[in-house]
Amino acid sequence: MDPNLAIVLKNAWGILESAACSSITEEKTITFATVDPSNQPQVCSVVLRGLDAVQGLLEFYTDSDSLKCKSLCLNPKAQILIWKPELSVQLRLSGEARLRQDQKSAKLWERVPAISQTSYGKAPPTGTQIEAPYAYKTLCSENKFVVVDCWLHKIDVLYLKKNHFNAKQKTLCKKFEQYGGNFDFIINNVKFKLCYKASKAYTDYVFSKLKHRDVGVMNRGAGPLVQDKYGKINYKEENTIKKLDKKLKKENK
Repeated sequence: MDPNLAIVLKNAWGILESAACSSITEEKTITFATVDPSNQPQVCSVVLRGLDAVQGLLEFYTDSDSLKCKSLCLNPKAQILIWKPELSVQLRLSGEARLRQDQKSAKLWERVPAISQTSYGKAPPTGTQIEAPYAYKTLCSENKFVVVDCWLHKIDVLYLKKNHFNAKQKTLCKKFEQYGGNFDFIINNVKFKLCYKASKAYTDYVFSKLKHRDVGVMNRGAGPLVQDKYGKINYKEENTIKKLDKKLKKENK
């Protein structure tokens, strides 16, 4: 794996671990999507309880009468969505979820606070239509307590800042910084082409311009020119690049 993508993956698991370890329910809450028995998408919020980054495993609890349990018994495929506004990062996790009731889940039940145990077991059962908002009884039943193990197959990381790049584009830019050469890519259906020698200062400059999506960089004649997306030459930017090139030549002597 490319080292830069490895860092992205490590950061993604860091976000998940932070959520699982948080004492604030809102920070632990994630969006869980399944396909229900009628083959329709079903989305709900669940509380992340644990994870294992080595195995690619996430864990949360639910009631055995819930619709998601019925859905997972027929189709284990699931997705999880996590949005971190303070980081402007979205994680979309895809995999398969399995229901578990065993000795380990029994030990987990003992750790669930008494007030939270009332969430497991209802009369009438969860999902049943009732006549009034509180026309049900809580049974606090361990038999209804189920652990859901989500085994992940894929993690999508999306940075949603104003000048965002996705992980693949960032990785390509880093490679370009190291090796130079030609580099083509697309942002929001706008094509960009870079042609220049390996140079960190030069790359940082061009990269900052690309973040704002208002210029492309092309190589013409003796040196590179900066063009906006309408094909007009911006000579101020061109002079800036020439100064950077001169500075780099002096440093390399």
